[in-house]
Amino acid sequence: MTPEAAMGLFWLTVAVLGCCACIAANHLVRR
Repeated sequence: MTPEAAMGLFWLTVAVLGCCACIAANHLVRR
């Protein structure tokens, strides 16, 4: 795996985790 691919995968994971955190926060606020 090239360093560029590793960085892309890393940022994709960060984006997914951030999205999940945002959805969880919205659920908590709605309650």
